Amino acid sequence: MSTVASLPAIDPQAMHLVREWRHTAMLLGCRFDPSGQFVFGTSGDYSIQRWPVAGGEPTRLDGHTSWLHAIEFSPDGATLFTAGYDGKLIYWDAQQADPRPQRIIDAHQGWIRCLAVHPEGQWLATGGNDQLIRIWSTTNGQLIRELQGHESHIYSLVFHSGGELLAGDLFGNVFIWNVETGARVRSFEAKELHTYTDGTGSFGGIHSLALTSDGNYVTCTGLHEATNPNAGIQWPLAIQFNLQTGTKSRTYSAKKIGQFINYRGIYLSNGDLLCGLGKHVAFWRPNEEEPYHSVEYPAVGPTGYRGGGHVLDVDIHPDQTHIATAHFDGHLRISKLQAAEPKAESSGS
Repeated sequence: MSTVASLPAIDPQAMHLVREWRHTAMLLGCRFDPSGQFVFGTSGDYSIQRWPVAGGEPTRLDGHTSWLHAIEFSPDGATLFTAGYDGKLIYWDAQQADPRPQRIIDAHQGWIRCLAVHPEGQWLATGGNDQLIRIWSTTNGQLIRELQGHESHIYSLVFHSGGELLAGDLFGNVFIWNVETGARVRSFEAKELHTYTDGTGSFGGIHSLALTSDGNYVTCTGLHEATNPNAGIQWPLAIQFNLQTGTKSRTYSAKKIGQFINYRGIYLSNGDLLCGLGKHVAFWRPNEEEPYHSVEYPAVGPTGYRGGGHVLDVDIHPDQTHIATAHFDGHLRISKLQAAEPKAESSGS
């Protein structure tokens, strides 16, 4: 049986909320663990929250001393890796009842913005505002290699299934690295995702890198045409590239939704692109520039910010039918990409 045939059917237009939790501070990032048992959220109060997907109270993980967004797992799900704006990389036992830091590394000077784990699990990569990528051993925390060449903050990292590392930066450059040799293999530009204005300097950048299931294309997400980014005047954009040639294959815009930032893109099992942007999640078919479906989330409770319901991160469950969204208003929400099951009728006594 083919892999495609074995995947569950999904229907984004039938997406509905199945569970939500409210944290006391904004949520910056979210990831399901590989087992699908837990969903983790990173918070503006410097903590990590772990919720049981089936429902229940969260477990709090403390170890960072600043905001953090980057969060990933070893392939077997046993180890959680987090990286923060405090420059620290922390290893955790993800399955413990009360996880505590197992290893804390002063990994970078300044913010660490992104983290990626090698498909075979032996290495992880971190990147940040010091314009460096560092490769670490996942077993003992040893620094394996340092990759230099970016001239701006590194915003996103992803390993290709073949082992090469893709890195996206503030200036809209994508560098592809051979991790074993430290050599830069090739590069291409998504300059539309970078804006320079006299009032703000450089703004934008490649917020995420999403690989298609066949590994032949990568999609860069972010914003463009930012005439006043401090006031939120910009447009969301995603650009897909052929990995072998570096040529642009298509763009995904969302001007019908509004002037938001496209924070993260994920390819679904049916080939659609899912992105979290502004107060929405949106879905694109492979050959269509505008989304065919979107869902808007409300802001709930006091946030002190006009966009309190904004989706700052999104992730897909291992079952490929559930998504998690992390919100500025402190909510972690899980939605299902299938039709809701009808409620059973209760029988009278």
